[in-house]
Amino acid sequence: SRLFAADWYVSEFGQNWNSGVSQASPFKNIWKGIQVAQAGDTIFVMDGTYRNSSFNDSKTLGTNPSYLNNIQIKCLLFPLLGSS
Repeated sequence: SRLFAADWYVSEFGQNWNSGVSQASPFKNIWKGIQVAQAGDTIFVMDGTYRNSSFNDSKTLGTNPSYLNNIQIKCLLFPLLGSS
């Protein structure tokens, strides 16, 4: 457990081996951000198209999985820095 909340970044142009801690080094998949996030963290999802057919197959509509409790996911409507 960390002392402070962390920010994580996801971009369709990122890579899952990146650190994910900045717009310059984002993860590629939203699930990777969810995997590393802890309670109080925020996952920033950059503008783009994300497809993930296998995430949370058993989900109940309108109900977050318990491991997403106290984690914020925010979608940003601007491109990754330096991309065109």
